[in-house]
Amino acid sequence: MNLLPFIRGLWVRSLLVLAALVSLVVFAVIPLQGMIASENDEVQKAYAKMENERARLASLPDLRTKYEKIADNKGKIGYVLPQDRVVDYIKDLEDIAAASGGTISVTQGKDLDTVRKTAPSNKADVTGNEGGSAGANAPTGERIVDHLPQGKTLGLTVTFSGRYLDMVEFVHKVETAPYFVDILSLDVRPADATNVDRGNAFVSSTSSGSAAPKETAPPTSASVQTVFSLVLYLE
Repeated sequence: MNLLPFIRGLWVRSLLVLAALVSLVVFAVIPLQGMIASENDEVQKAYAKMENERARLASLPDLRTKYEKIADNKGKIGYVLPQDRVVDYIKDLEDIAAASGGTISVTQGKDLDTVRKTAPSNKADVTGNEGGSAGANAPTGERIVDHLPQGKTLGLTVTFSGRYLDMVEFVHKVETAPYFVDILSLDVRPADATNVDRGNAFVSSTSSGSAAPKETAPPTSASVQTVFSLVLYLE
């Protein structure tokens, strides 16, 4: 009996089955695995996104509280100025003065530590004399400089020239500008001493030769020269 044709046919069928299996793996199994992996990545991304959304929703009450706190303190928050922006700040002061209708000159003054050391005590005697002593009965006031924030400061002396109302506007703009600054003192004087004989309201006036001097409010249109002592807080 000749088995060669049978063996040859079996071999051909085996090759066909093997080719079918290879084709199945190449064209079906491998693409299916890639699709499953891709879908798994999408599921993981969707799950991560859902977790992030849950975390954001959970943080809403805290964010609301922070927002309300910032809104309540709007206009009260000062910015500490970087040291390399001091020149820019002085230019800003010049712009503020010009916008207010006046002019300024700026020189370096005392920093806050120096002011604290040199500021006089508020102890007064019963007659109201500064620095007097009346034992335990003498009132003791607290100095403002002792309650100002600690930190690095730059002292500036600003001389403003302009109308009285311009000076008031300048002070307001400086205090409400987005910089952490404290005005320690200001000295307002008439810009022209010859105005005294024409009823300048910055000097004492009397109703008669023997009456006690009485100071009146400065006229809003008077020209003044005001010297400010301020400290600028730095990083």
